[in-house]
Amino acid sequence: MYGYGNNPSQGDTWFVENDNEVAFVTVSGDGNCIPMNSNSFIGNPRMMNSITLSNYVPNISDPSMFDIPEECKNVV
Repeated sequence: MYGYGNNPSQGDTWFVENDNEVAFVTVSGDGNCIPMNSNSFIGNPRMMNSITLSNYVPNISDPSMFDIPEECKNVV
């Protein structure tokens, strides 16, 4: 269970295995599949990477963040 107080959120955790990596990825269980947490174990010797998403906002407050800069528009 994620969240706090009166705002609990159930997560669905998936086990993902790919070549030299295994990961446990948790997304929201409400059908929106919002990433919540990921724990990856990579390589030999093993390295661990842990990511937790917080302060999620369900919209983009500034869509111009995705505008391609002028100097990048002609790059091949």
